[in-house]
Amino acid sequence: MNKIYLLTAMLLVAAAAMAGVSAPQRGPQKLAHGLPVPVVKPATNVSDTGFTANWEKVSGANCYTVYTYIRHKAPADETYYFYNDDFSGFKYGSIESPFDIGWGWLDGYTNRSNWYVYGAYSCHGVFGLYNKKSAEQNGMLMSPMYSLQNNNGKFTVTFRAKTTGTATVAVFATEYLMAGPSYALGKVGKVELTKEWADYTLELDGGIQGCYVELDMVGGDSNAYFDNMTISQPMKAGDEAMLVYDFVETGDVSSHDVATGDKVAGDVYWYQVASLKRLSSGSELDDSNYSDLVEVKQEGAVCALKASAARAYATADGVAVENPEGADVAVYDAGGREVYASRDGAEKQMVVLPSGVYVVKVGYKVMKVMK
Repeated sequence: MNKIYLLTAMLLVAAAAMAGVSAPQRGPQKLAHGLPVPVVKPATNVSDTGFTANWEKVSGANCYTVYTYIRHKAPADETYYFYNDDFSGFKYGSIESPFDIGWGWLDGYTNRSNWYVYGAYSCHGVFGLYNKKSAEQNGMLMSPMYSLQNNNGKFTVTFRAKTTGTATVAVFATEYLMAGPSYALGKVGKVELTKEWADYTLELDGGIQGCYVELDMVGGDSNAYFDNMTISQPMKAGDEAMLVYDFVETGDVSSHDVATGDKVAGDVYWYQVASLKRLSSGSELDDSNYSDLVEVKQEGAVCALKASAARAYATADGVAVENPEGADVAVYDAGGREVYASRDGAEKQMVVLPSGVYVVKVGYKVMKVMK
């Protein structure tokens, strides 16, 4: 049975809460939504270079948010690139006079959506990261969520980098949001940069289905500057992975054009839509949940991935988990510590726990349970 691949803001918030850090949020994230979910229509104008996502307008909404994903199935043994960017989108500033981005989403700078940064510069084709000795804090860069479970979780990160003094950076896979190397899932690759441009290759591990790749400044006295970054993983024929491709907030329209010029063999695009109502000031008044994911097909047919049927609820002895899709299960306490994990795919699992608040993750679905 297909597992569910839903990257929603609720998952970001839950994961960050477990790590005790402030969560980057975008799109619908409330538990209560006042607007209807848009009805998604078949994609049109489908080609190897793009498609048009379509939906029906919702009464009361004046804009919409659209997530596009790639679901990749390796057609043969290959090395698949989850990310490959020369940072040409960083058009402002220079190393001598950097343009301060600060913190936030890097859409418009990076060539894929959902990268998030805390402490960054634009340096005209180069990405810069704060050092707390030369700025107010050490910079941190977080990728979108990736499926890095293939190849036993081993993957490769490459980049070209330099510093103007001394700088040490750490790169690793993590389930949490900007929580630092102590939350790494596997090996932490560390690099001491030099004042000259140099190419670095880090062979890392710990990749799972639903993790982030994080790059942190961890030492030195000067900012770090990066170019030509890639994240890749060997895949066997038939291996599958899911990744965020694009995010956009539209106006009061019923379609959005998505360019797919970097499509490779095995890539299939999916999208989902939520409705949103903003005041003239720009503040959000109301929204909806996201629609089911729908596949972009050449003939325009729609095939949906239905929402996960997984459940978690309190019992007299602890927490019961219903896992009909056979996904991985993990339970975390209020402090973010993993208190239970299972990868055996059992459909019904009972976790004996004392009273408290717990976060239950079943595949890509996250639930909060109070016992």
